[in-house]
This record gives sequence, C-alpha cells and structure tokens, in this order.
Amino acid sequence: MNWNLTDIFKNKEEYQKTKEDLLKNLDKIEQYKGKLCDSAQNLYECYKIDELALKQFEKVYAYAMLTYHLDMSNQESIKLFKDAESLGTVFSTKTAFISPEITYADENKIKEYLETMPELEPYKRDILDILELKKHTLSQEAEDILANYSEVFSAPENTFDILTNAEFKFGTLINENGEEVELTDSNYSVFLRSKDEKVRKQAFNLMYKKYSECINTIAELYLANVKTGVITSKLRNYKSSLEKAVIHDDASLKVYDALIEAIDENIESNYNFLELKKKLLKQQEMHMYDLYVNPFEEGEDKITFEEARNEVLEALAILGKEYTNMLQTAFNNNWIDVEAKTNKRGGAYSMGVYSVHPFVLTNFVNSKRDVSTIAHELGHSMHTYYSNENQNIINANYTIMVAEVASTVNELLLAHYQIEREQDKRKKAEILYELLEMIRATLFR
Repeated sequence: MNWNLTDIFKNKEEYQKTKEDLLKNLDKIEQYKGKLCDSAQNLYECYKIDELALKQFEKVYAYAMLTYHLDMSNQESIKLFKDAESLGTVFSTKTAFISPEITYADENKIKEYLETMPELEPYKRDILDILELKKHTLSQEAEDILANYSEVFSAPENTFDILTNAEFKFGTLINENGEEVELTDSNYSVFLRSKDEKVRKQAFNLMYKKYSECINTIAELYLANVKTGVITSKLRNYKSSLEKAVIHDDASLKVYDALIEAIDENIESNYNFLELKKKLLKQQEMHMYDLYVNPFEEGEDKITFEEARNEVLEALAILGKEYTNMLQTAFNNNWIDVEAKTNKRGGAYSMGVYSVHPFVLTNFVNSKRDVSTIAHELGHSMHTYYSNENQNIINANYTIMVAEVASTVNELLLAHYQIEREQDKRKKAEILYELLEMIRATLFR
C-alpha cells in the first residue's frame, strides 16, 4: 500500500498554481509591514491572509517532503524538497515582522482590539502567546536576519538524514537459516530481536561499523545542530537552549526537572527489569544487541498487513464507531505508505496536512512489533485529524508534551486487547513482556 499523494495535488500544475498563489498571499501580508497594529481591521486582515497562506504552504511542503521520503536518492524529489524548504524561508522572511510589531505595540491597545473585534477571536491565542514571549522577540531587523537563515539552521539535520537514509549501505549478514541477507534500516530491528545471539551481534556490529566510519562527520553535524540551538537561545534572551525548548513546548524547566527526577528516583525498576531479562536469556552479561530480544518469543510469527490492520481495528473498537470508521477510511484510502523500500526514509511517523488528511509512514516487515507501530502512528493521525477538524490551522498544532498521549494510549489498548484474548500462557507472557518493554522504552529510554 502506497500513499495517494493526489489527495494533496491532482497534478504538478495544481502544485505550481498553489505555490504561485502562496507567493501572492505572502506579498499581500508584507503590505501590512509597519502598520499591522494601526487598527484592529489591519490586524484581522493580515491574520486572515496568513491563515490562508499557512494552509497553502503546509500542502506544498507536505507534498514535497512525502515525495522525497519515498526515495531519498531521487534527484527530482530532492530538488522538489529543497524548493519547498526555500519557500519556507521566504514565508518566514515575509511574515517575520508580525511578532515584533505586536510585541512592541501598546499591549493595552492590542488587548482592546481583541475585546472589541469578534473576528479576531480565532487568532487571539496566537496574539496573546506573542505578547507573553515579548522578552524573547527581537527587533524587526534581527527577526528578518534569523528568518533568512532558517534553511542554514536546518542543514545539519537534512545532511544527516540524506547521509544515513540514502547513502549508507550496511552490508550483509548470515541469518538464522544460514542465508546471506542485506542489512537495512528497515530490517535491523528484526535481526536485533532474533533469538540467535550471533545474528543479533552481526546486525549490531554491521550497523554501528558504518556509523563509526562516518563518526567525525556525524559528530560535526551534531555539534553544528547544538551550536545552532545555543546561539539562537542566547540571541532570544533565554537562559539556555533547554529553557527555549521547554517554553516552546508550553512546558517549563520545572516540568522537565520533575520528569528527570522521577526517572532518577525509580531507575532501579529499569535495572531490575534488565537483570531479570539477563537471567531469562541465560546471558553471562548483557550487551546492547541483547536489549530488544523478547525472552518469551518462540519462533517468528509472520504477520500480514491485513492481519495487522484487523487487529488494530478490533483493539481500538473500544474508542467508538466514529473513531474506528475514520481508521477504516485511513486504511482504505491510502493514508499509509506501508512497506520498506530501498532509499525510503527509515522509521515511522504521522504527518498531518490541514484541509487534506494525515499521512503515515511505516516500514512494515511483517513483524509483530509492526502492529504496535501502526496503532501508535494512527493515534497521532487521529489526534491530528480531530484537531484539524475542530480548529483553524493556527490553533490546531499541538506540542510534543501532549503529542505522545494519543499514540501511547493506542499502544496500551492494543496490548491489553492482545493479553485478554491470548490463551497460550507463554504467548501471553510474551505480550506482557512487550508491554513492559514499551514502558521502558517510552519512559526510561
């Protein structure tokens, strides 16, 4: 099953037309520069155009990114994505004046606009957020400079992605059946879960051999990413890049520190779990490549995507008919790009596209763990779907502090469904172990 990207644009002409309309709208927004807060009407009109431009940009960017992630070595796809990134810089630059002008306007006047003009209600939250972050907003000139550098700031991450997803080749290993097979990002986790220690060790060593060969390049990319965070945090008057990160996610240092403290206080639970696992695996010592094998698993249960789909639908039926009907829509209308493919982006994610629908990427390799991944990503998708259906694009986005709630709930519901219906004691222990491992990975790791 592959994405149906014609849901975003029917053809390249429609893509191009939307891009042209977006650029026209950005020019219209820029006309309010220097007079945005002169009247409530100006503020409203600018936000109204900005809302439309955001919808257009999200479609253009999503179409380019999703196309690129299907084959990260395809030159046309790379060009398309780079074009969308450049458009993002134009967007940031053209709208960079909005925050400073609201910030440096008379706050009482802005609040009066919000009270006296009902049409501004959909944008009230964003305007109040800008006022709240006043001390972190720079001058108009400085905001323009930062906006123009946005592509440069994302370069380390983009370089790392293309290096590890399109250019890395890990070599071959000998599997449990004595066959020589290629190691990829997609099947790596399957080999790490093998009961054969030799297979696990081969996979681990091959994967990290390739990373270690490029360790200096990767370290330099990482340092560039860290420096970007540190420098922009200083420029924006944050005490640290950590403070900038938590405030951006509607949290606080207190919340972050409380989470770390809770983990430190309960770290023995993690150690006890791994100690028990070592005994169950009959290992003299535990290695990194031993962390993902399930000690209760016997043999390899190959699961088709159809079976995975049915299990997810049955497990999540408890959430109601409306919810499961939307899941059916996702499965039936190619919201999910399922199979692992050469040069396809690794891992899994859900990306919402406002006024279209969410898109899910998975690298399905017929593993039992893939079922949980599908449930997880569809949790994100449904969260996005309901958020987009009930709010404008400016208010619909949610932070990482709440993002994992919907997805983790889906995983838990799936696990409890599997445990309740399993009659075989060993298989039930296998599922219980997976549930414990999910908690360890989600919380402690």
